This record gives sequence, C-alpha cells and structure tokens, in this order.
Amino acid sequence: GPPLWRRREKPSVTAIKLIQLKAVVKARGHASSITGDQPVPVDSLIVAVCVVAMFVVFAGVLFWGDMQTRPKQLAQQSTAKRRAF
Repeated sequence: GPPLWRRREKPSVTAIKLIQLKAVVKARGHASSITGDQPVPVDSLIVAVCVVAMFVVFAGVLFWGDMQTRPKQLAQQSTAKRRAF
C-alpha cells in the first residue's frame, strides 16, 4: 500500500488538539501565554540545588577515590618498600 504519510485516515483527537495548539501558538507568537508564565517556586529551586549538590559531592568522592588508587601511586609505594639485594 501507500506509505504511512500518504494514507488518508481520520485524524485522532490528539492530532487535532496538537494542530489547534500549533495554530494558537502561531497566532499569539509564543507559547508562554498557553503554559502560563509563572516563576518557579522557591522550594523547587532548593530541591534542585540540593540534588545537583549531591551529584557534585558524589562525583568528587569518586574522583578522590580514583586518585587514591592510581597505578602510578601504587608503583611508587611498592618500589619504596622493596629492599635492594
């Protein structure tokens, strides 16, 4: 049969709503009037900052642990402990 984009089927309700939304956005020039241009609540900002801070701390701990177990450092420690015969 013909490709999917050429088939003439009845559009779904979702497709009609999306087309209407696109027309409204074009008519008004931007989407802020549809979504409601309201500031982000302070508690949401605090939670977002805390989550980002936790990831930064976790990355720092992983980096520190990686630096502690580098092969270069292990080789230096093992040669210092060996005796020359």
